[in-house]
Amino acid sequence: MEFINNTKYPAKLYQTLDGSGQRFASIVVKASYSFPEKNNERARPATQQSEINLNDVFVAEAGLSAPLFESDLAPHKPRCDILIHANAHTENNKPESQLIAGFKLGTCEKRLLVTGNRIWQKGWLGLTPSKPEPFTSMPIHYGLAFGGQWSNENATDALCYPQNPVGRGFAKGRFTKHLLGTSLPNLSEPLKSVEDYASNYRPMSFGPIGRSWQPRLKWAGTYDDNWKENVFPLPPADLNELYYQSAPEDQQIDYPKGGEVISLYNLHPTRSFIQFPLPNLTLPIQLICQKGFEHTLESNVDTLIIDATTENIFITWRARFPIKRSLLEIKTVFIGQGINIWKANQRTQGGCCGEPATSSAQNG
Repeated sequence: MEFINNTKYPAKLYQTLDGSGQRFASIVVKASYSFPEKNNERARPATQQSEINLNDVFVAEAGLSAPLFESDLAPHKPRCDILIHANAHTENNKPESQLIAGFKLGTCEKRLLVTGNRIWQKGWLGLTPSKPEPFTSMPIHYGLAFGGQWSNENATDALCYPQNPVGRGFAKGRFTKHLLGTSLPNLSEPLKSVEDYASNYRPMSFGPIGRSWQPRLKWAGTYDDNWKENVFPLPPADLNELYYQSAPEDQQIDYPKGGEVISLYNLHPTRSFIQFPLPNLTLPIQLICQKGFEHTLESNVDTLIIDATTENIFITWRARFPIKRSLLEIKTVFIGQGINIWKANQRTQGGCCGEPATSSAQNG
């Protein structure tokens, strides 16, 4: 099989399954673009392209700390994830006790309140937050948002905030006594600073949701005895592909086409406001089967990572094509422009690319 990548961007072919057991040849392409130096200019391809990420990346210990990046090898995403990797920064590096940071991409807009470090201390009526310490920079990830989990020494008794088990500031009942002197969240909804450890605050961040957290977990399907005995190793039939969306639901949009404007607020150490349009997002992907039939795949941008710490945008396209058994059914995958020139060269050199009939395979 030939895998021809006629772009500057890393790409990979891999096999996936859906809940019905249908096999797919999946193709992922990941481009790195650099922020423009001035607002409203176009982003350009980065000099150094980031490799396709094969594993999840966490702030600290895997599964026990906030996720920063997920593997790029998702089976399928019905929508586009917008993920922001950044620190909040005060304007002109002036210490502040609170600020608002946020982003806008097209019609998707989100802001959060960033508060300086606080701890739970004794008050007249129980635990109360201390005054926030001034700060100039604050990381943005779910480890600093409301949530958390507790257990006793032998793990026979436990309490967890299912929307964010890796967060801070939450406790109830018998676990409340452990809160004294511990940290409150730094990230919260605007106008809703965390003041009560037992309330149902919405965890706020711009990064990915953990695979086992709510509300993402509700899409994962049913893993019961019937699944273990009759379905495994296939996914459960009731798995919804929205499970593969790693962004919070308010950071999921329809597939972008290019030209949508990105705006960042207080997410860069020297530029308090950054704004520029997305580049053209058209990416042709052609597939030729062993029998010679040619298919034009629908490639969609299903992940946009705006990394203000490195001034990069990571753009991920994904396409898939149904197969019967294995990737060996595919003769050629061609990514980018120029397939007609390639086919002409194949004929000139005596290669065999067949006389394929053209059809279209939908991505999903």
